Amino acid sequence: MSTLVQKWRSIDPSNRLFYIFLFCWTIAGCLQSAFMELSGEEAYYWMFAQQLEWGFLDHPPLVAFFTQLGYFWLPTNLGARLFMVLLSTGTFYVLYRTIEPRNPRLLITMALGLVAFHAGSFLIKPMCP
Repeated sequence: MSTLVQKWRSIDPSNRLFYIFLFCWTIAGCLQSAFMELSGEEAYYWMFAQQLEWGFLDHPPLVAFFTQLGYFWLPTNLGARLFMVLLSTGTFYVLYRTIEPRNPRLLITMALGLVAFHAGSFLIKPMCP
């Protein structure tokens, strides 16, 4: 346990803030996913996940695959949306590692400023990051 604490303390405080943001973002997504009912479109994707196909009209198979995999682990609304939450958090992390900002607070502020864009990232939708 002490090595984990030492690693945490060795991280630059501004970077530490970003990791705290990622943790809070993931927890917020999990809470929202656990307590919010599936919408009609999400239920449709859940039904699509029950009989996986490589593609059906405009439905990407990865959305259905992640929905099915999450629901297999947790047969609840949270399970159906679990990978959407993780992919949303992963998007922030990849963006952070790609641009390596000097000021992570600015990146966090910009990310929170795009609430309308990221509000759907916790839902089962193929068009959201």
